[in-house]
Amino acid sequence: AVSLPGRPPALHGAEPADAVAVLELEAAGTSVEERAAVTARLRETLAATGKFTLVDPARQAGALAERSLQPADCTAALCGLKLGRALGLGHVVVGRLARVPPRGWQVTAQLVDVHAAEPVQEHTLYLEGDLAALLQDGLPRLARALAGEDVDGSDARAWAFLGLFRGAAGDLPAAAEACERAIRLDPHLPEGHWHRAKVA
Repeated sequence: AVSLPGRPPALHGAEPADAVAVLELEAAGTSVEERAAVTARLRETLAATGKFTLVDPARQAGALAERSLQPADCTAALCGLKLGRALGLGHVVVGRLARVPPRGWQVTAQLVDVHAAEPVQEHTLYLEGDLAALLQDGLPRLARALAGEDVDGSDARAWAFLGLFRGAAGDLPAAAEACERAIRLDPHLPEGHWHRAKVA
């Protein structure tokens, strides 16, 4: 469960053993407002899976303030490990948000084991659409993947967009393979055929 609204942040004492802190996402080509909205929605959707107990963002901010840091200053895994150890956590979530022209998004998230100092889960979401589509449709899929639910492999739309992204990066064989997988999963998905034609 997430900490209740209005609960004063306790800056001392350990969190529950299964508690997870979600750091502000690193961002490339996005606004401050977009990054804040995506980070907040990621927290929301992780909590909704029922698999995570999230640290109150106010408590995270308080712990960072004690180290003269703002939440936006602590996005990298190393800072996340320090925050996790300071709060007595087992895991933290770190990630990156980027725009993929012309209308795409890429969000990568890692669930990092604080004690082992290494990721135990890493997933990347590719989605074509506006910010609302990312918030409403994309981030719940990413959260379920981090929770260990196998959703990405059967998501035809995600495979189609991955094909477009790989094509833009110049990897045409991998792009074609991703698009063809999208078409096999859903032969009637327009994006699969459109993106396959673009990388032909």
